[in-house]
Amino acid sequence: EQVLEPLFLLEQILELLLQLRQILEPLFLLEQNLDLLFQLVRILELLFQQVQILELLFQLVQILELLFQLVQILEPLFLLEQILELLLQLRQILEPLFLLEQNL
Repeated sequence: EQVLEPLFLLEQILELLLQLRQILEPLFLLEQNLDLLFQLVRILELLFQQVQILELLFQLVQILELLFQLVQILEPLFLLEQILELLLQLRQILEPLFLLEQNL
């Protein structure tokens, strides 16, 4: 009986360890799930940052479209300025001729 008693105690210890494992296993799975959740949150943060970058790029495209419209509006004014410069040059060329005609 003295030989069997340590074996009996060992069996009880093993049973308790098995029970402990059954108790702790869900906690271990919970920890793994929490790790996965943290990874998911990090991925979502990165996706949110990418969405913000895309929004900024979209706004940049809108700004570029407005600038293009502004260039289209201002282009005729630039042409008008060139026409005025050419008219001034023409005046400088024709003025002496006009004066010459008056003198004749």
